[in-house]
Amino acid sequence: MSENLQDYFDAMLAPPALPAALAPPATDVDAPVAAADGHADGAGAGEAAEPREWVVFTLGGQDYGLDVHTVREIVRPPVMEPMPHAPATLVGMANLRGAVVAVFDTARLLGQGEVAAGPQARVIVLELGEDTVGLMVDAVSEILRFDGGDAEVPPELGASARHIVGLLRQPRRLVQQIDPDSLFA
Repeated sequence: MSENLQDYFDAMLAPPALPAALAPPATDVDAPVAAADGHADGAGAGEAAEPREWVVFTLGGQDYGLDVHTVREIVRPPVMEPMPHAPATLVGMANLRGAVVAVFDTARLLGQGEVAAGPQARVIVLELGEDTVGLMVDAVSEILRFDGGDAEVPPELGASARHIVGLLRQPRRLVQQIDPDSLFA
């Protein structure tokens, strides 16, 4: 991971607070809402939608994204202790900065085999409510910034469809947005 990416995440953890009078109204930007025009966030063609940012990672050659606001940090796979009688999706427990974090194999959670344990493998540490969990992935490639109106509602096909909440078509790839809460529901 480049230092610029880590700096970006550090900045995301402590954004400057706006006075209440200037703060935007609270909305759930993580839950795309289907609109008649097929855009995931309700913005029609020609309308500027709120900018979005996804941390893009790969599993088995496919690109996936997680909303940047759910990501606490990205680390190289730490030393992990296996847990007896744990589900096959749990890689192990890791000590990250004094906190014990359960690290899961994201490919197994999605029913797609196992994460490749190569030199590019990373653990994406997420804040899910009061829980902190790690998702092991093949590689993390970028933070993708785009107009939220470009995201589409995915078709409900396949075993992992309940985990995919958005699609972003690009010239040479398709990025599927994962709802991390659904992985553990």
